[in-house]
Amino acid sequence: MTNPDNDRIADPLDRAAAETEHTIAVALSVRKPMGPVANGECHSCGEHVADGLRWCDAECRNAWEQEQEADRRRNGVNG
Repeated sequence: MTNPDNDRIADPLDRAAAETEHTIAVALSVRKPMGPVANGECHSCGEHVADGLRWCDAECRNAWEQEQEADRRRNGVNG
């Protein structure tokens, strides 16, 4: 046996979930990428990388992030 009240509750909840998903998708599509702009070279080691990439591999990306964090600490900048 179905409960008609469940249908009334599900519709607003489904709409709210869909609206939330849409809002998140829009926000992600317009956000600026964090970090440096892709320029054809790995920002850590200088090796040539494909268009749109900023690092040649995860190791270089992690090294770059660690350098940036160390610079922020040295300069007293949070976040």
